[in-house]
Amino acid sequence: MQSFRLADGPAGFREGIAEIARAEHWPHNLTLNAWLERWSARYPQAASLASGVAKLQQNVYAGTETSPDEMRPLFTAVCYRQEPWLLATERETRANRIRY
Repeated sequence: MQSFRLADGPAGFREGIAEIARAEHWPHNLTLNAWLERWSARYPQAASLASGVAKLQQNVYAGTETSPDEMRPLFTAVCYRQEPWLLATERETRANRIRY
């Protein structure tokens, strides 16, 4: 989750998305749209996040430059509402790896 706070370009935002996918036990190689569909199904009311993913896609695939400062609030506004649960899930995942 800290990747969104520290992101200075598309790679940082993609790392944040990958962190969430790991915490949710989703496949690690989801497309941005597939990730957004899973997120929206699990956590409705993600309009700002949809806008952030659209801007990220433009940055990654169309070469459009969008300031990380402009994109950051679009991701953090929705994702950090779920942060306590996501962090608990990540701790549980680590604990299970240690046990086995």
